[in-house]
Amino acid sequence: MNYYIQTGTNNIIIATCSTNETLGSPWISIPQTSLATAQQAGASWDTSTLTVVVPPANYNLAIVGQQRIAYLYGLLPALIAAPVAFTTAAGVSTSFHNTSLVQQFISRSLTVWDSTDWPSNFFILDVNNNPITLTYADTTGLAKALGNAELTIQHNFITAKNTIMGYVNGGGTVADINAVTL
Repeated sequence: MNYYIQTGTNNIIIATCSTNETLGSPWISIPQTSLATAQQAGASWDTSTLTVVVPPANYNLAIVGQQRIAYLYGLLPALIAAPVAFTTAAGVSTSFHNTSLVQQFISRSLTVWDSTDWPSNFFILDVNNNPITLTYADTTGLAKALGNAELTIQHNFITAKNTIMGYVNGGGTVADINAVTL
């Protein structure tokens, strides 16, 4: 695995990346041990020593807050698409991807059929690509489980954002802000 950063004004790190590919400019290669530090809001790249530098304690909290919120916001798509565990009425326990494709398929299916004409062979692929037969009640239950998972993640993001802004406006520290996670 290769680890990279991109820098902006004053060599402040504005993006991090881990990939199996080799990236060129504007990406700067860093060791894996520097990745956690590089992901802290306000971290910078020292061009003379070629190292990631921890943000100073007196770093502008508004900028640190904006950077941390942007970082957490960037995590949302992957968190929202994370698999959701579900057990059917027949007792089959598995997980389903929470992607827009799955959500759209469920929504269309619930629009086309209702409980009286639900196809007996209706299925959705689970995270292991196994076809899982679902009843109408199973499908509405799965739709609710996927929606609740996404709603929880959105609420967690809003809570994290409010916590960060509380630190920015209430005299928190860079460490306080960088400790906020989803």
